Amino acid sequence: MDPELVFFDTNILFYALDHSAGEKNERSSAWVRKAWRAEIVPLISAQVLQELFVNLARKLPAAGEAKSIVMDYLAWHVVENDRRLFIDALEVKERFQLSFWDASIVAAALKAKATLLMTEDLTHGQAFGPLKVMNPFQ
Repeated sequence: MDPELVFFDTNILFYALDHSAGEKNERSSAWVRKAWRAEIVPLISAQVLQELFVNLARKLPAAGEAKSIVMDYLAWHVVENDRRLFIDALEVKERFQLSFWDASIVAAALKAKATLLMTEDLTHGQAFGPLKVMNPFQ
């Protein structure tokens, strides 16, 4: 059986690094470890990396390491921001009545052919075609 294709939203990666986040840190860290051990196929977007960098640089004590941390995630499959993704995000926004930023994440996950979108920003169990939302904190 092939490993599941899991798209990670920014908040999951951030909580995995934030040791003060308690249970959110534990649950998100477990998923990130699965990704690094190749138990799942980890997917992210350039948008996720940008948001992660900004949040790490602003919020964590190790802000000076933000660049190094984010660069490590370039080993994962990264969906690039381009005009097609922008158009897809606009269509997802309209079709599902999402914010533009949430629609951008969904569009990137769909482009990457993810089967699972790991986020706390959308409704747990919600489906966007073959893509299912999972909130690991529920």
